[in-house]
Amino acid sequence: MRSTNGFAWVWRMAVAALVVGGVACGGSEATRRTSARSDRLIVPRADEERTDGTQFEGILGQIDPAEARAALERRMGSFMRCYSQRLSSVEYLGGNVELTVRIGTEGSVRWAFVSQSTMGDLPTETCLLGVAQGASFPRPRGGEAEFRYPLEFEPGDGVRPPLSWSHDRVASVIGEHRGDLASCSLGGSSVSVTAYVEPGGRVAAAGVASSARAAANAAECVVQAVSGWTFPDPGSYAAKVTFTVD
Repeated sequence: MRSTNGFAWVWRMAVAALVVGGVACGGSEATRRTSARSDRLIVPRADEERTDGTQFEGILGQIDPAEARAALERRMGSFMRCYSQRLSSVEYLGGNVELTVRIGTEGSVRWAFVSQSTMGDLPTETCLLGVAQGASFPRPRGGEAEFRYPLEFEPGDGVRPPLSWSHDRVASVIGEHRGDLASCSLGGSSVSVTAYVEPGGRVAAAGVASSARAAANAAECVVQAVSGWTFPDPGSYAAKVTFTVD
């Protein structure tokens, strides 16, 4: 569905899992479709949440999944603006982003980081984190709670998607420049990088995700390094590639 400003987005969001001692507990996959300013929006159906009293448990406490999700849904417009404001710079921007959020005992966000992403744009990812960090939640019961929150965005039907490259297409570039990341303090962890490569091999935008919070904190350093690399020439149109570095 196309909007008046030439783009559309698909937004999928759910309290997909909270972690107990590192073990994830799955949530409802049910979704419903609704319309917002002629754009597409997909969110979980609140009426299909489990009704058997099951709670999502945090590392030290518990929080009701519907309440946690509602706290971020109230910031829906801000999440969307994070995405739409970057389309003038990267018109084919899109992808999945998973935020990992830690809720403190008072209901405020202690920290958040991008644990998964194929967005390929650090400004967008940073903006999404800022929106999540500004949310207020009900107080978890029994201690702090941690959860993952997935989002998906895609440009409108009139926008040609970038070419999709495999890791193999850029393996030689990664090998040549791996030392550039030595100063990024990854702490022995790997990071996933998504980059858009324009004709001539220049990086138009890049983003970073990591399952380790410490490595995620090095996102700006990694993007700065990768943005200086020259990749194979994709030809007449941009390409998109996701690869892992450590």
